[in-house]
Amino acid sequence: MNLDRVRAAAFGDRPADNVFAEAAAGGWAAWYAAVALGGQGHYAAALTTLTPLGQGRDPVLAAAAWTALASHRRQLGAHTAAAGHDGEALRRLAQAGLYPLTQDTIAPPAPEPLRSVVVDVLLGLAADAIGRGRLTAAARLHGEAVSTLGSDPDWRPRVRIGWVAAEIALAKGDPHQALPASKHACDLAHTSSSVRHQTKSGLVLGVTQHVLGLPTGVDFLRSVIKNGGQHGLLPLVWPSALLLSEAEPDRVGYHRNGAREALTTVLGRTDASGRRLAARSAWLPSWLLRSSEPGDAASRMNFLTD
Repeated sequence: MNLDRVRAAAFGDRPADNVFAEAAAGGWAAWYAAVALGGQGHYAAALTTLTPLGQGRDPVLAAAAWTALASHRRQLGAHTAAAGHDGEALRRLAQAGLYPLTQDTIAPPAPEPLRSVVVDVLLGLAADAIGRGRLTAAARLHGEAVSTLGSDPDWRPRVRIGWVAAEIALAKGDPHQALPASKHACDLAHTSSSVRHQTKSGLVLGVTQHVLGLPTGVDFLRSVIKNGGQHGLLPLVWPSALLLSEAEPDRVGYHRNGAREALTTVLGRTDASGRRLAARSAWLPSWLLRSSEPGDAASRMNFLTD
């Protein structure tokens, strides 16, 4: 099993790779595969892979599995369900004496550092809180993630810290505060080889600049659609197209069709439970989804990516 190859699909320059074989392998290789599958919008396959990992005996791998599943649920607008999954991740770590981290904590050997996994969980809980309008809790959890990471130079949690900081500021109606956080995350992502993190960072920065009325925001969103389409990152394509339909009213039909096309593909790759959770989300305009629903779905369905 080539762990480097599947890790490059999750966090490197090969996000479009076919990782279904690795998803069936178990262990950390399966976790990396599930992360890559989620980035491609293959939520059903990711759920199938993550479920046994989350129920396994390795507390770090289990926590990583639960928080990855939470991320996929958030992308369908199911922030309450996601909070339950992130909460289970934190419980597994605490039960094993791995949370909160102290100078005496002995991290078990794993491809992903324990500190990064703990930060992932805390940031996931912060993102869950943003989606439910609990901004004070989100800021507290974000602050705990920052202090937990400390001076650790790992680029990936630092990029995510920037995303969540920007999202909190935007939710508070302060895009000026969001700008340096989103810009730093974007710059840092480009020091890595991760196409997905670079593209998501472009989305966060593009949204921030668009809210500020800067014309460069549209450029970033166009770049997200181009790169996301090229590398199969459809969960980033459709929200960018949706935003462009508002930013470029003279091309509203073109962008709405692009959003529908990408979302239709994602929904076709989503498990039934994910679709049911998404149906209860009121975050996305219903016009986007009626043509994207599975044949047996109710017409009231709404979806969100965070």
